[in-house]
Amino acid sequence: MVLQDIILQVGTNVGLFVFALILANTITKGFFFKYVKVWASRGSLLLVQISHPIQDYYVIGKIRGEKFIYSDLTNKKGQEKTSVFNKDALFRLLGVNVIKVDEATNLFILPDMSVETGYDHTKISNWIVRALTEPKKKEEKNMLYIVIIIAVLILIVCMVMAFNVFSLIENIDKILEVVSNFNTGVL
Repeated sequence: MVLQDIILQVGTNVGLFVFALILANTITKGFFFKYVKVWASRGSLLLVQISHPIQDYYVIGKIRGEKFIYSDLTNKKGQEKTSVFNKDALFRLLGVNVIKVDEATNLFILPDMSVETGYDHTKISNWIVRALTEPKKKEEKNMLYIVIIIAVLILIVCMVMAFNVFSLIENIDKILEVVSNFNTGVL
């Protein structure tokens, strides 16, 4: 009985931990697991920040000799981009080595932003105006429902965990009572 409660408690905690990791990766749009992979590589991989005109995204890159190899969203699956490694473009972010690359021109962007090119202000302004003036879609309403459902599921999981903890404490108290009765000679 006690072993089943312990297994249930451990299973619930592991499930909640895995759910939290998946949620963290979803919220950061894939950055979390890429960051963890680069951090765990101990310097053999690099985090590549691809600068796109709309938003930046991250991929994993590596250095082979004097070549820097990475793959961004403009490549076909399985293709990699190769360029000559520039040590000046390397900087540290959250404890890992990061290189920033411009997606349009494939140039390294130095930490002082001195190489950044390919930015079209008029095009970006038009995209922003179009995004702000477009009518709201049903997807936003559906997203609200999804967030509410996830919050309810998290609440249910927390309630189950609290119940498991309290039942585990009760069982431990019963075991301690039996052990103390055994030591005093009363059964």
